[in-house]
Amino acid sequence: MVLLDENPATLIAHVVENFGADSDITALERIQANIRITAEARARKLDAMREEIAALERELAGARAQTAAAEENRAKRDHEKTMMELDREKFTLAREILEADAKIHELHEERARTDEEIARLEEEMSHLEGDKKDETALKLKIYRGLGIELVKDEAGNYTKAVLRKKGERDVQVVKLDGSHSQSYITDYIWDNI
Repeated sequence: MVLLDENPATLIAHVVENFGADSDITALERIQANIRITAEARARKLDAMREEIAALERELAGARAQTAAAEENRAKRDHEKTMMELDREKFTLAREILEADAKIHELHEERARTDEEIARLEEEMSHLEGDKKDETALKLKIYRGLGIELVKDEAGNYTKAVLRKKGERDVQVVKLDGSHSQSYITDYIWDNI
């Protein structure tokens, strides 16, 4: 054997020389330095990402605040518009109520006048009955009380009716010559007194 022929101390010295750990230690130190540099780069990148996330969160919070403010402004405008519409409706209703009250008051006054006229006519009728005047005179009095005046022609026949509206200066003349039916004339007279 060739290996055993050599001096074992020489063999060990060659082995120690060939198994030198200096290059391995240098490689391990270089790997360890790379790991440290990579870890520092990752930490810096992680910090940068955290800062970016924080900036984005601040931006998101700002955008939410702006959106909330815009929504609030829109809600205020909608509220103001609704209030204006409700005020307009309120004033319209108030005006309609006032007009209705005025109409009711006017109708009450007209009814009171009509009641007074009826009472006056009833009193006149009782006087006429007491005086034993004829039926024609009584009818003429009632017609005059209603604003209707019958006009005779030369022969003594009633040929026209003059209609006067109370409280107005409106006068209408209706011919009673038989050219219209009695129901038409009656309706026309009642519609215009």
